[in-house]
Amino acid sequence: MNQDTHVIATFEPDLPLALDATILPDAEVGVSYAKPLGITGGRLPISAKVISGKMPQGLSFNGRKISGTPVKAGKFTFKAEFTDALGFPAQKSFTLTILKPLNISTATLKTGHRQKTYTTTLKVNGGKAPYLWSVLSGNLPAAVTLDDATGQITGVSAAPGTYEFTIRVTDSLGQTSDKTFTLVIR
Repeated sequence: MNQDTHVIATFEPDLPLALDATILPDAEVGVSYAKPLGITGGRLPISAKVISGKMPQGLSFNGRKISGTPVKAGKFTFKAEFTDALGFPAQKSFTLTILKPLNISTATLKTGHRQKTYTTTLKVNGGKAPYLWSVLSGNLPAAVTLDDATGQITGVSAAPGTYEFTIRVTDSLGQTSDKTFTLVIR
């Protein structure tokens, strides 16, 4: 250098690998899942291995996330060790609940009679409450309604006939299940 020169240097210190107290939200069988693990610091890439317990089948560690598609319902508790590119380890325990797939379990609707109160409540298996019910297509008989919070179909129909409609239930995780029903009013 032949003259005075200013040089600016930026240093990025390696922060230690740290794990916060992230709680993993529930997952559903057959539904893609990708959630951050609350890992900060460390230098990429980060490797991970389960050191106790059992991780749900279909899921794996992917950098700072857990991702995949779970294949079996249950509550899984496991402990993992994460190691960054510099070899610094950190351990964390997890509990993850895998829910059964959402499914409308009501097989058929009972027959109704005109001028008489009709009441039935649709049933659901799997998924996570609360549920939201809706008529996706078709029509219920006039004066018969679906309660969107309970899945109850109720009312007094004046017109006999055969009514076909498709019901959708949506769980709190955003998953849906549809089923077509036929309601006969005599």
